[in-house]
Amino acid sequence: MMKMRGLAWFLAVGLFLGWAFPAPAADLAEVLARIKKKVTELKVQDPVHKTTAVGGVRGDEDRETADLYWAGKREVTKAELAAFEKAVSLAEKGQTAEARKALQAFLEAYPSSALSGEAEELLAALPAPEGGAGS
Repeated sequence: MMKMRGLAWFLAVGLFLGWAFPAPAADLAEVLARIKKKVTELKVQDPVHKTTAVGGVRGDEDRETADLYWAGKREVTKAELAAFEKAVSLAEKGQTAEARKALQAFLEAYPSSALSGEAEELLAALPAPEGGAGS
């Protein structure tokens, strides 16, 4: 009975410590390597003005619409990619304050970018600014 109580106490303390002190963010070098691989898979395109048309079939009101699935590579513009690569380059050089600013500017300029997830991931992996000031 005492062993069970001791085991339960040990597990409770372990769970509390895991909650109170979460694991550190992914290593910056790992994040940068993963992001560089993803960037090579992107398709860069020049901005093109496109017209989109939507059609329907008469008498088709009862059918449920299926979610669209977009296959293929993710696309970004040259300007988008250049801004993102600048931020990644700053992070690789250890200029974390500048990289943080560049990533925040990127997310403001391109909030729906195919690279926004990677930008947020890199922001989270960058060391916190000195002095404990928020970003």
